[in-house]
Amino acid sequence: MCLHGSPATYRAFHTMFEPLTAAGFRLILPNLPGMGYTDIDKNKVFNFSHQHKVKLIEGLIKELKLQRIEMVIGHSLGGHLAGHVAANNDIFKSVGFLCGPGVTMHYKNWLVPNYLYLQHIKLVGLLLNFGVNIPIVGNVILYVVKVAYKQIGLMGKTPISNVYSIREASQMDFKQFHEDIKDLRKRKVPVLQIYCEDDEFIKPNISLEVGRILGMGEGNTIRYNPQGERCNLQGITDDQLHRVVVFEEGGHRPHWKWTDRKSVV
Repeated sequence: MCLHGSPATYRAFHTMFEPLTAAGFRLILPNLPGMGYTDIDKNKVFNFSHQHKVKLIEGLIKELKLQRIEMVIGHSLGGHLAGHVAANNDIFKSVGFLCGPGVTMHYKNWLVPNYLYLQHIKLVGLLLNFGVNIPIVGNVILYVVKVAYKQIGLMGKTPISNVYSIREASQMDFKQFHEDIKDLRKRKVPVLQIYCEDDEFIKPNISLEVGRILGMGEGNTIRYNPQGERCNLQGITDDQLHRVVVFEEGGHRPHWKWTDRKSVV
């Protein structure tokens, strides 16, 4: 099961479709509401919160009558969702974090306490979500957010999905994710973490936080240089439940550039 980030859709994993299905895997790629393929319910009960997304995934599993999922992998913001469903459902046998967020904020403002900074982000998310429904004002918000996202290399399938993504990001629960990671380690759930040193959104120190909680070090790590060649020669043995793959280059989407690097798993 592949869980996309925000703003994004199942197409975030498009380079993985052919190689994984050719290897005999069945892929399940949910499209979360508001991102362009799945509409929000008419009464707008869905609020992009962590809790609502978890309910959707668990409901999908029940509807499809799934008994076992070999891996749930979350890209970017989808990492928090993947970590939580894996920590709370035995149906998932392993979890992957692909350029996912950590247990602390991506960008810290040293002049403002984290709590107040998070409250500020949440307020912005609520105001944008409210303002986008106001005539004229909504069009301005859609345009400004679209331009801003384009500048930083993000682009949702629809203009409104960009605004929704801000609302979604404003509700990230770092404390809960921290607990989920500790629970995954306690329950000995295999974890594969993949990140890039040149990721423009998730800095390496953020990814390393997750690795430290899981007890991972160089012995659990395989590194690739800018040419996609292995940098370290030591292998990862089968008794290591938690593993890391680090690319020097690949940005926020290494699975687009290095799709064929599969020897580690």
